[in-house]
Amino acid sequence: MKGTQAAQENPFYKVTKMEGSWYTDPPMAQASIDAMKEFDANEDVFVAIAHDSGLLDVIEFSPRGQVNNWQAKGWKERCH
Repeated sequence: MKGTQAAQENPFYKVTKMEGSWYTDPPMAQASIDAMKEFDANEDVFVAIAHDSGLLDVIEFSPRGQVNNWQAKGWKERCH
């Protein structure tokens, strides 16, 4: 349980700085991600980053692309 608790209390997403990675400007990409932390900390905001495959285990996607009732469904907590 200790590892799970650490994962829930610490940001896990760090942009790779390896040569040939997806990011053309890794420091700028990391700054953009870091800037989302304040939004993510707000209980009324659900941050979902494109191509995050972890969301597929939590979110029920609708044909119209709506994620209504995410708070009642506990998606934010389950994603964290």
